[in-house]
Amino acid sequence: LRLSTRIALALGNGERALMAAAAAYDLAPADGPAQSDVLHVCFQLRDRAPLRDRVAAVAERVAREAMDLSPESLVRLGEVRLETGDPHGGVELLCLALSHDGANAHALAALARVFSERRDWGRAASCMHRLARVTEEPRERQARFLDAADIWEKQANIPVRAVAVLEEALERDTRDAAVLHRLVALWGRLGEWEKLIGALQVLGGLEKEPARQAKHVYASAGVVREKI
Repeated sequence: LRLSTRIALALGNGERALMAAAAAYDLAPADGPAQSDVLHVCFQLRDRAPLRDRVAAVAERVAREAMDLSPESLVRLGEVRLETGDPHGGVELLCLALSHDGANAHALAALARVFSERRDWGRAASCMHRLARVTEEPRERQARFLDAADIWEKQANIPVRAVAVLEEALERDTRDAAVLHRLVALWGRLGEWEKLIGALQVLGGLEKEPARQAKHVYASAGVVREKI
């Protein structure tokens, strides 16, 4: 049955692959390879409308053993449930994956997406913030910190939380111009004048052209004159 699953999937016969994978799983639900195969097939077919109900039914059988699944399997099963019309069940499984592995990037990314679609901005921002923390590649990590700050500021309308996210990002790279520019705007909005002046001085030091350096010097001097 497992061989039939692979052949059918390779040939593009999703219906037959699903039948074979489900049959193999039903024969031995505790068998790791059979479990892996059925989850893989469901994941691959999750967005195929003609098979949606059948994929959902098979995924439901696998979900009964959710407590015994690995975080990676829980994420796949959660994504399947989201695509097949069970958003509540999908979120539950993704959260269960995080309870086993709090740094699971796939679960955090999926939850950030789901909460954004629901306009649940606080939870979306929190998931994006956590995702930034576990991202190793510097540019991708910076982008996720900025995204989390954007959600807090522009969607949740809680600029203080946006500042907290950006200040954490700045601790990782004190010369990050993109983060500094965002903080300049937010610190100005919140009246954090000393921090704003410090950021302008750092930004001035990053400039290579004297005229642009002078622009930041004048800006910081203006803050000192008018606000301090």
